Amino acid sequence: MLLKLCRILARSDIFFYLVLWLMLLLVAGTIAEQQQGLYYAQQSYFSVYFFNFLGFIPLPGTYTILTMVFISLLSKLIMDNWTIQKVGSLVTHISALLLLIGGFLTAHFSYEGYMDIPENSSINYISDYHQT
Repeated sequence: MLLKLCRILARSDIFFYLVLWLMLLLVAGTIAEQQQGLYYAQQSYFSVYFFNFLGFIPLPGTYTILTMVFISLLSKLIMDNWTIQKVGSLVTHISALLLLIGGFLTAHFSYEGYMDIPENSSINYISDYHQT
C-alpha cells in the first residue's frame, strides 16, 4: 500500500500540477498584496494550509502544496534506482528537499520585527509589527 502510494506521488505530472497551483497562488497573493497589503496577502494565501475562494470554496494554500511537493520529491528519491549516471538528479532532488526543510523551519520558528536605532546609539530589543 505504501509502495503504491509512493509510486503515485513520485510521478512527474503530479509535481507539474503542484507547481502550476503554486504559480496561481503567487499571482493571486501578489494581486491581493497590491489591493489589501502585505500582511493580508501573507495571512490569506502564503501562510495558510487552506483558504476560501469566493468566501466559501476551500482550496489548498501554500503550506499544503509545499508539503505535497516535499512528499513528492521524497517519494521520487525513494522509488528511483540511483546510479552514478543519475548523481546530478540525486543532488538536485536532495537540494530541493533541503530548501523546503529550511523554508519550513524559517516559516514556523522565525520572529518578525524591526529595530528603530537612533543615530550614534544602540538598542537591544526589537519591536513587533503586529503590536503597533
